[in-house]
Amino acid sequence: KVLAIALIALLAFSAFAESDLVQDARETMEELESEGRNENGEVVLSQAQYDKYLANFENLLNGLLKCHKHPGHCPKCPKVHGMQDAMQDASETMEELESEGRNENGEVVLSQAQHDKYLANFSNLLNDLLKCHKHPGHCPKCPKIHWKKIGTWAYDVAASARGHIMVVGKGKSIWSYLGGRRWKRFPGVARRIALSPDGRPHIINSHGFIMYRQGGRYHRIPGYAMDISYGGRITIIGTNVETYGFGIYQWMGRQWKKLPGSGTQVSVDYHGRPWIVNKYHYIFRWAGRKFIHVPGKAIDIGVGVKGDVWIIGTNHHAYKWTGRGWKNYGGNFRRIDVGPKGPVATAWNHHGVYLLSKQEIK
Repeated sequence: KVLAIALIALLAFSAFAESDLVQDARETMEELESEGRNENGEVVLSQAQYDKYLANFENLLNGLLKCHKHPGHCPKCPKVHGMQDAMQDASETMEELESEGRNENGEVVLSQAQHDKYLANFSNLLNDLLKCHKHPGHCPKCPKIHWKKIGTWAYDVAASARGHIMVVGKGKSIWSYLGGRRWKRFPGVARRIALSPDGRPHIINSHGFIMYRQGGRYHRIPGYAMDISYGGRITIIGTNVETYGFGIYQWMGRQWKKLPGSGTQVSVDYHGRPWIVNKYHYIFRWAGRKFIHVPGKAIDIGVGVKGDVWIIGTNHHAYKWTGRGWKNYGGNFRRIDVGPKGPVATAWNHHGVYLLSKQEIK
């Protein structure tokens, strides 16, 4: 019954342009509805499935909250009664989902009643979001930025000075971008990835090993890392815990040189000057002998071949450094890097890779 109501609502709005967020929500609803039952009629979710559904649920809620960021600005949209109640119900459901227990295999077990409740709440959020986006592009206060979707799934992304793009996809697989929406599987697996100027991948694997690809195979660089960037020099966030994250190191050809300071994310320009984000989301740039603070907060950072700096803010929007402040380019992202064609970013819930063309950057 719940699914039938959701499908009717979705069909009613099918004439309107759908965002990738709505498409992801459709797919998640179908998957959640089709999950199998155990002998007790309960729905059993693996940790990966649970994380995916929770992320997509939160993504919908955030989308709805963003839609109401400027209340009353749209003369075309009718006042949707109960919208705040729907968001309150969604917030409570999020808390319940996050507190669900696990069985001995680490799986989340939902009763039929719990499953139906979560599915109904998901359906309500999706319907309200569709109503909210009934008149796309009508808000004069919201930036009209078109991020082009070029891929469907990614945990991390890297761009080279010559325009190569690679991502870490499902199962830590590595994929190389061919153009359009075409991708080719690349040898190896990784947790994080960076590209040399000529497009050779430098990766961190699930053990924290630092590897680079050359001559048809991977070679190991001594040490362990949490994050990696390749600009003028290979720069990593190490695994040694420090006050504001982990140690920062640059590869000098035979050994690592430790830089003062600590962080959690790093990106390096093509003069070898790193920008970092620390565990409190503060941003710093290298000034020759030390890191100096830059206004704003971020969850990830990317620096391009011409020194243009982009971040993913704590609200998951993409921002470009103007020299005095950050300009908002919207989106709903988690990771970002910058190539000669512009920034490329991964969706907040990993369900997409997006590219912003130079024409959109002002």
